[in-house]
Amino acid sequence: MTEYQNHTRQSDALVFNSKEELPSNISSVFKYRSSDQVWVFFQMEPPSRISTFWFRDEMFRNSFNWSWSYRLNADIFRPIRTLQRRIGNSNLDYKAIYRRKTKMAAWVVSHCNTQSLREEYVSSLIKAGIDVDIFGGCSHDRKRENASYIMKTISQEYKFYLAFENSFCEDYITEKFFTYYGLDVILIVRGGFKYANFFDKSTFIDTSDFESVKELAGFLMNVSSREEVYTSYLKNKDKYIPGYTQWDTIQHSSCQLCSKLNNINRYLNIYNDISISVANDTCYEPTDNN
Repeated sequence: MTEYQNHTRQSDALVFNSKEELPSNISSVFKYRSSDQVWVFFQMEPPSRISTFWFRDEMFRNSFNWSWSYRLNADIFRPIRTLQRRIGNSNLDYKAIYRRKTKMAAWVVSHCNTQSLREEYVSSLIKAGIDVDIFGGCSHDRKRENASYIMKTISQEYKFYLAFENSFCEDYITEKFFTYYGLDVILIVRGGFKYANFFDKSTFIDTSDFESVKELAGFLMNVSSREEVYTSYLKNKDKYIPGYTQWDTIQHSSCQLCSKLNNINRYLNIYNDISISVANDTCYEPTDNN
């Protein structure tokens, strides 16, 4: 694989990154494209986070053969990260973990105004009686603490972590879920990903299971005050550990690309309009901030 554009003529495939600006001479790749060259549309950001929409241009109609994305229906699927079953027991003292917790919920965030309106949801949660300490660029002092220090503090002192996504988009989940899953906290998740379809529901709390922020707040207060209930989440969660890293997933999905190129006749495909598949109606506005 190479990023040198002077290799485009002899390449078996060209990969177009959805969030990158295209060079001004992009039309030349159409001129020199061979009949068996595969064009791949790469997308790891949701449409709500993409600032370039060059792929909506009519010149790209009937041009792309495969999609390479976090989307579950992508031709080449690349999850941001994965979970895997733990081998053996973690041997943690769950009672000691519960008893050392002195604070309610933590949130590390640097994107302050989001499509998911997570900032409004957190404000509603605080008004409902849940203490939330905010770290990062969106905190009151906008101070960015050392990442390892923050994670150690959260694991030691906090009962819950808000793993709230910046966008409500189909299949979209970021590394924050996997990063904080490995800490001694219960994750509260909110986003467009169908968490319960792919992860053990007894290991986290999903905001979509509650009819209102107030109902969620009452549930959190109940869980936080009952040692047995709280530690049951930790015990169930410790059956799993974060698996593939982002580097692993890019390697594995690259292998999928090579495999398809080596069996190209089996995977013949063309998208009439790639923007319909990757951008249209895949994101939606939240309606849960009540």
